[in-house]
Amino acid sequence: MRQEPLASYLRTQGKIYWPFLIGVGVWGALISKMYAGITEEDKKNSYYWKKIEAKLHPQSHGGSHGHH
Repeated sequence: MRQEPLASYLRTQGKIYWPFLIGVGVWGALISKMYAGITEEDKKNSYYWKKIEAKLHPQSHGGSHGHH
């Protein structure tokens, strides 16, 4: 059995999977840009960030279980 050269293999796979690769690149760039724009002040004011912090560090949040 003859092995296909790597460049030929990547070219063939690229023709099949290029939409996936472009999508991953676009979403990765958008998420990175949005995350980079979040300041510490935004995190302090965020309801969801407070819930995440309470789950990650329950001892520093009064030991509550997140109930209202």
